[in-house]
Formats: sequence, C-alpha cells, structure tokens
Amino acid sequence: MIVSISIVLAGCGGGAGGGGGGTTTPSTFNLAQGLANFAKGGSTKTFTISGSCTGRLVITNTPVTSTAMFEGVTRFVGTTNQKITFNVPCSAGLSSDITITNYYDSNYWLSGYVDPGIQGVPNSGSYAVFRGAFTPPISVQVGDSGVIGTLDLYSNASKASKFGTADYSYKILAGSSSNVIVSIINVVSTNGNFTGNETINFSLDTNGQMTRLSVEETGTFSPGNGTNYHWVAN
Repeated sequence: MIVSISIVLAGCGGGAGGGGGGTTTPSTFNLAQGLANFAKGGSTKTFTISGSCTGRLVITNTPVTSTAMFEGVTRFVGTTNQKITFNVPCSAGLSSDITITNYYDSNYWLSGYVDPGIQGVPNSGSYAVFRGAFTPPISVQVGDSGVIGTLDLYSNASKASKFGTADYSYKILAGSSSNVIVSIINVVSTNGNFTGNETINFSLDTNGQMTRLSVEETGTFSPGNGTNYHWVAN
C-alpha cells in the first residue's frame, strides 16, 4: 500500500454568487487557508472502494488542539485514523486500522508525521519529514498546478535509514459557481523505484473550507513483486 492515505489533508460548500438570473465563479481561492482549516476542523468520512480491490474506507481526522515536540521544534498535533476493510482477495494482509500522528507548523501546514504501520506487517510504518517548508499557495484558480513539496521517509525517528520519498503536487479543476476541485497528488518511491501514486480530491469554497470528496490509489501491493492494484474510494 502507498504511504499513509490523506495525511496532508472538513468543511462544507459555500453559497452561490451572481445576480439577475446568472452566477459568477470567483476567480481565485485560498488553498493555504483551506488546508489550515481542514487541519484545525477535523472530519470523518466513509468511502466505498471499487476497482481491482473492493471494500470500505473510513478516514477520521481529529482537530488540531495540542502541541508536541517534532524534529526539535514545538508543533501542533492532530491524528488521522484510516480504517480500510477490503473484500477477498485483497483482504489478506491489506485491511488495516492505523492511527497516524500529524505535526503542523504555526500556519497549520504539515511538517511531518509518524505512521506506526500495519499491525503484523514488518517495515510498513514510517517517520516522515517535509524537506524544507511545506508551501501551499495562497491564491489558486482553475487550471493552476504546481509543486507542494517532498516528504523524506525514514524507518523511525532516528532517521538512520531513509527508504523513500513522497512528492506532493496539486491541480485545480472546475467545480461549481462557488467551489473548485483541488486534486492533491502524492507520488511515492522507495529506494529510488516508483511504487505508486495517490490522488485525493477536495472541494474548496470561497470561505477557505475544504471537503474531502474521493481517494484514488495505484501501485503495487509490495514493491518489486509485480502485483499491481488500482482502486477508487468515493
């Protein structure tokens, strides 16, 4: 499985604009504010999984309300619980219930996370640190795309063993008269080899509120064994 679903990223859509029988789509949206509000607000959503694997995915983000030390700096802390229940034949070794600890800077942007991994699966956890600063853009519009940043993935907090990277980028797609669709793309490689990608779609409204819409993953069950998978949760 790909590293930690939805660690970066609850809100609801805003109102429509316009007058005289028409609507006006706002030209720009604040992605940085949206990500910060998502971290602070908390959310729970249940998805149905379809594709080469079927089942159910429940993602719960707790609101960021406390602080702790991470990489020698005091950070805000929140958690992401992701419970995945796959049906046969994907259920063996893949269904999981994991709680990830996320660390955020003073802007409530991600600094890194600790993933304990799947119980009973060796080396499935990770200690992830953003390389430099996590830098989401303040103003985006339909058609925009760009790089958010890179997470370095280590086996544990000692950082003695780096096993991969997760490269995050974004695309802004057309939504409604008051929302755009934000696609957060996460490309994961381990030991220099491509192992999969993840796309999380959100709705972002004019008030900077984000709602998670869907999750899509493509990759391999275990890097190097040649068994591919692709599934969508919505």
